[in-house]
Amino acid sequence: MKFHTNNVLVMAIAFIVYYFIDWFFFHFFMPWKMIFIFQLILVCFVYSEFGTIALRWFYDCLPVQTKEDSERLLPLLNEVQRNAEQKYENFNFDKTNLYIDNSSCVNAYAMGNDTIVITRGALLQLNDEQIKGLLAHELGHIFHGDTFLSIFLMLGNYIFLFIIGLFKLVKVFFQMVAETLEDDNLKPRFLNIFFGSLYVLTLLLISALLMINSRQNEYQADHFALNIGYGENIINILYYLSILQIGNKPTLPERVLNSHPNIYNRIASLENKQKIREYLNTAKYQKV
Repeated sequence: MKFHTNNVLVMAIAFIVYYFIDWFFFHFFMPWKMIFIFQLILVCFVYSEFGTIALRWFYDCLPVQTKEDSERLLPLLNEVQRNAEQKYENFNFDKTNLYIDNSSCVNAYAMGNDTIVITRGALLQLNDEQIKGLLAHELGHIFHGDTFLSIFLMLGNYIFLFIIGLFKLVKVFFQMVAETLEDDNLKPRFLNIFFGSLYVLTLLLISALLMINSRQNEYQADHFALNIGYGENIINILYYLSILQIGNKPTLPERVLNSHPNIYNRIASLENKQKIREYLNTAKYQKV
């Protein structure tokens, strides 16, 4: 797995943020070393096969089992893997496992270190060449380490929400004590405002980083598919998806928070890459 700089940066920031929140809430009864070890255990769990198994269960993904699915999908995956290995010899693509999501939408996604999931809707609506493009794109996510980052942020977010829930219990306790003693409740109010603001700011920070990084990862996965010979395939899929989205104009918040770039921006990026590659190949042959 090859981690791009943007993934490493986001992961480092997220690790620091989660560690700070855990330390802030738990330092009075847990030393900082124990909290740091707790975060490392989380990372190890995410990177292990157990993290991937947990996500497969969460999304209800099923392995390719039927004869029809196997005869169609496995040869396509094998072809994409062989082409990827020719371009990136130092990476083992053979360990990639293919699963099916019975959703009717046209989609595919990668998770963990070795899992690509394709929806039933994609199998029913796309031809084999388009499916190759999907597989190549998702293989790019695994190659770049995008899936590891997404699991880390997902699990970290759940832990953070648990901590916020714990804080709410503490808040209620403070309020009960203040009411019982008929004392000034400025302190509980201040704590409510402070921790509430901390929660909102942290959530916004992580969401913004994840959104920006996710868009960058989509471009990188597109370019990976192009590099291993499936540029036209992924462009064809994007045009098809743009047709499916006709009439579904997203609102401003949806556009801002969308984890994927605009489809036409992705198409333009791929087409520009293709033009540059064709120019360089032409120049090389003319020089020879």
